[in-house]
Amino acid sequence: ADSELRAVKIGGDLIGGTVSAGVENPLGFSATLGSVTIGGSFIGEGTSGHIFGGNIGAVKIGGSVIGDGDGSATIRSFFADGTNSTSSILSVTIGESLIGGTGVGSAQIESGRGVGIVNPSGDLGAVKIGRDMRGGTNNFAGLIDAGSIKSVSIGGSLIGGTRDFTGVILSSGDIGPVKIRRDLQGGSIAGTTPWF
Repeated sequence: ADSELRAVKIGGDLIGGTVSAGVENPLGFSATLGSVTIGGSFIGEGTSGHIFGGNIGAVKIGGSVIGDGDGSATIRSFFADGTNSTSSILSVTIGESLIGGTGVGSAQIESGRGVGIVNPSGDLGAVKIGRDMRGGTNNFAGLIDAGSIKSVSIGGSLIGGTRDFTGVILSSGDIGPVKIRRDLQGGSIAGTTPWF
């Protein structure tokens, strides 16, 4: 149905599977997903593990977000009308770490329709990660991406991965304060292709 899904609470881990609001079509989702609370970790399994909605309320994950295959362990808002003008995620709080996997776009937080880094237009509220944010071993694995970002706070280190745009915080518009308590460490990508 196209109606709002108000709140989802999971006491332990979410391993694979999808929490979504409304009907999915190639342009996005048709409804709002309210708050999502996961007491344990959000773990991708293969290409599964998604939190999707047109708009998404506060997302709270007690443990880690751990990517696996392509698009796994992703939190993404985008509307089915294709305009994305109101697409948003209220806030994301991760108690432990955000860890990119082996798949493209794994362990990704994205607001607004984007393919990799193609101009997402949605608003992303405050993002808080208790420990590390680590890039993965494929493109866009371990990525925060939105049209605007209110703030990002990382309690540990931000560590790049081994491919393009891994361990990256990216906004196509405004971005508020970014605080990294420990280290900012580049990845081990090699080659001659320019990053931009």
